[in-house]
Amino acid sequence: MAAVLISLCATPTRAQDGDAAAVFERVRAIDMRMASIGFRLATANAKLCRDLEPGTGVQLHTIDQYPSIDRSILTRQFGFDTRIAIAGVVEGSPAAEAGVIANESIASIGAYRTPAIAEAKEPTELVNRMYDQVAAFDPTAPLDFRLVADGRSRVVTVRPVAACRSRFEVDFANGFGAEADGRLVKIRAAFFDTYPDDRVAVVIAHELAHNVLDHRKRLNAVGVDRGLLAGFGRNVRYFRQTEVEADILAVHLLANAGYDPALAGQFWRDYGPKYASSLFNSRTHPAWRDRAARSDAEAARIAQGQGGALASAFVLRRDQRLDGDWQSLIAVPTAGTGG
Repeated sequence: MAAVLISLCATPTRAQDGDAAAVFERVRAIDMRMASIGFRLATANAKLCRDLEPGTGVQLHTIDQYPSIDRSILTRQFGFDTRIAIAGVVEGSPAAEAGVIANESIASIGAYRTPAIAEAKEPTELVNRMYDQVAAFDPTAPLDFRLVADGRSRVVTVRPVAACRSRFEVDFANGFGAEADGRLVKIRAAFFDTYPDDRVAVVIAHELAHNVLDHRKRLNAVGVDRGLLAGFGRNVRYFRQTEVEADILAVHLLANAGYDPALAGQFWRDYGPKYASSLFNSRTHPAWRDRAARSDAEAARIAQGQGGALASAFVLRRDQRLDGDWQSLIAVPTAGTGG
């Protein structure tokens, strides 16, 4: 249970029902693609993560995310018998196997009940609060979902699997961008509009790797500047170290989840020359050619049964202070060398 449907605040208040339905279904489809990739990566790599959560495969949203939309349109589209409803369920997930379906509303999950009245100051506050409550439960203990649809309630027991504790969100703002803050992975919808899911998985795996390695916390510990000076001075070497570490670990996260690890290099070679002005190609990030080459090398090492040592070392060192040495990491290893 690690994804949240982000509000589409730009939807016109007076949109016709049919137009609104089409927009909502496009948003839902993209968000379920994100949820499915995130669930696959987070469950397959649970052994690498320090903090775990129950992986249910449920995608949530709250009526508070749609403040400008007529409630009658929302209830027809999503149900919303309570303030939190199920936007979708990842195929093959524990929730899907238990029979949970989209547009059912949540009265409670375990001991946590959905508030009956609006208490949120921010659009996603209520659903994130439920996420935080459920994320604190035993990652594999059965969870009772009390669900409501058309005024009728039922209880379904979901048996989750352990998953890395990270939410996966889609940002519908324009352009390309991605971020991770230790608990959240967020990428722009433009990736889904431009690439198939296996290429988008490269971006999500990269951001998840940041969370696995506690990069946000460790960057804070060395006092980097995240403002206008981020791409200058000592900041550069620390940011680039975390980016290269995330690139290398991402190749392993992809492989562990059953993706072709060669996808990482393929993605950077396509993305780099087309979108060179975006975040991924700023001064805080290495050149896309170097990232593609390093990703290719790591994928080749995995194929040869030689990979893993360096990625494991990153995980073992995630409590240590960053040293800023990114040059040695980006260098493509020669055949037969360790790492």
